[in-house]
Amino acid sequence: MKNRFVIFVVLISSFSFFSCKREDGLVRLVFETTVDGSSWDIATPFEVPEQGKVDLDIFKFYVSNITLVNEEGEETMMADSYLMELEEGLNTIEMLIPDGTYTSLKFGIGVPSDKNLENPANYDADHSLSIRQGMHWSWSVGYIFSKIEGSWDSTGTGTFTKDLLYHVGTEGLYREVNFTTQDIIVSETEPVDIVLEVDLKKVLDAEGNSLNLSEENFTHSTPEGSSRFDLAKKVADNLSGPAMSKKPF
Repeated sequence: MKNRFVIFVVLISSFSFFSCKREDGLVRLVFETTVDGSSWDIATPFEVPEQGKVDLDIFKFYVSNITLVNEEGEETMMADSYLMELEEGLNTIEMLIPDGTYTSLKFGIGVPSDKNLENPANYDADHSLSIRQGMHWSWSVGYIFSKIEGSWDSTGTGTFTKDLLYHVGTEGLYREVNFTTQDIIVSETEPVDIVLEVDLKKVLDAEGNSLNLSEENFTHSTPEGSSRFDLAKKVADNLSGPAMSKKPF
């Protein structure tokens, strides 16, 4: 289904809205989905250079262990894990963390190893790691870290006849993103916005790591060492690397 945006957040209890201390400040982590620097929504096909247009139905991935690091190198985890479905515009997650000055932000793309092998049936239906989220392989062990599905106009005639399916998973494809930032000053007096841009086109067409859609249109990631794993690695590297950037304050 198109035109949906869902975020499931599991917050650490000590940072919840109900148990926060007075010295906590509000941080808004904003993910902006773009193509060529312009906001994008899932109802709009986009051009992949020299290959034609792509029309997506699904673009979602896990983000885990969101952490801010202060000037002394001390880490504050903002959120444990959540599943985000990026389909249009600006998508904001609000969290309360202790006041202070932070100099870097890091998080994982995927499900970390301590949770990846857990049984998804053990989670409540609305939990980000629940089996009902459709992000776990029933025939294999572990979660799908990112899922991109759609079709491609391979003939240039305006008809999207070739399927695209990228299901990226297995522990070898977990990626950590780390941004050194200008000082992020968190206080109880004024919210702080950290804006991350996700350029969807660069997931498929990054410099030096582009996908050949006529041959690289399908992967379930396994087994490691196969061409399907190598393709999944391309997608994981692009999503966590050139496709992900932090906007200036």
